[in-house]
Amino acid sequence: MKKYSALFFLLTLSLMLFFLPIQANAAYKPQPIPAGGITTTLSDTRYINPDFLNRQVALSWQGQTWYMGLIVLKDTPVSLQSVNGQTVCTFLDTSILKSYLGYVDNNLAAMGAVSADVIYQNAEGTAITRTGRNYTKLNEHVLNWLAGSLGQIAVSADCHNIEQQLNENFLIPVTDNASLTLSDDYIVAGTCTTSFKTSGKNRSNNVTVAASRTNNMIVMPGQTVSMSDTFLPRNAANGYLPSDVYQNGKTVTGYGGGICQVSSTTYNAVMNAGVTVVERKPHSMPISYLAQGLDAAISAGHKDMRFRNDYNVPIVITTSISNKMLTVNCMVPKSAMGGKTYKLWAKQTGELSAKTYLTTYQNGKEVSTRYIGSSSYLPYKGLGED
Repeated sequence: MKKYSALFFLLTLSLMLFFLPIQANAAYKPQPIPAGGITTTLSDTRYINPDFLNRQVALSWQGQTWYMGLIVLKDTPVSLQSVNGQTVCTFLDTSILKSYLGYVDNNLAAMGAVSADVIYQNAEGTAITRTGRNYTKLNEHVLNWLAGSLGQIAVSADCHNIEQQLNENFLIPVTDNASLTLSDDYIVAGTCTTSFKTSGKNRSNNVTVAASRTNNMIVMPGQTVSMSDTFLPRNAANGYLPSDVYQNGKTVTGYGGGICQVSSTTYNAVMNAGVTVVERKPHSMPISYLAQGLDAAISAGHKDMRFRNDYNVPIVITTSISNKMLTVNCMVPKSAMGGKTYKLWAKQTGELSAKTYLTTYQNGKEVSTRYIGSSSYLPYKGLGED
């Protein structure tokens, strides 16, 4: 009997030990962070919880989950600082995290679908339809969130997985490769073509980027468009490169050199379509791709080209580039034109000055010419195209 009692005791003790909570991080006792901090890697168990590299990240959306085992981060450099007695871990290299999030983004894009949305339609049959692939992508804050969360976990005694259901706080909607279908009554009411064949790589890039931001632009009745706002801030994050720009009457290097060619070409196209331009300023010096008096300079906070759609139907701006030739078209329903056409032109009044006019035609016959304004320029102080 005693034999069976002893066996029962041992069995009971074994079960109790088996079901005791496992303290995976109980032995985690990091060394103090040296004064001034230290740069190390996520595999440095002197300061990083050894359990960290056994964990994983799992991002989920609509029944799909994408995993990343944290072991892939073992050689990732981090900065460790002691702040108010707490260890702060900052990633010094986020390339692996970017690769993982790029993988998630690619899968999110693959889950999208093509749709056609009616943007505008009236009883007369004038219509605009946008067709594109709709999907979601991770927003710009996800990388910082993930790096910050992992940094906290790496130096925490409570080491755990990251399991996150994606929602509107992590995602933004995207319509990619969108195209517009216009009803048959839309015509090219105004157009302009300029050349940038002499431009270098960076300026050509900037012209292309700025033109892409105006292509298929729908301007609703009464809407005013700022070209400067449309182009977005001129920096590397928005795709712009350093190139020659005009500044205070001289040529300097700055991000976005070349965007003024897009605003100037658009200025001519919309004026040729009878669209109301509410702001236009000339460059400080003459430009090579248009005659004096026909340019429209852009300088954040100082110069802009703004136009307003005074037609009772939407107008559409389209851009195209072929063999370093930029073409901007302004599409307007024929019925809204009322038989009118327009021509913007300038007359040079001096070596560095011009006056600008707009001639209106009714059914092909000239009916009026309106004075638009005068432009004055400084002499060239160095080569530039702006």
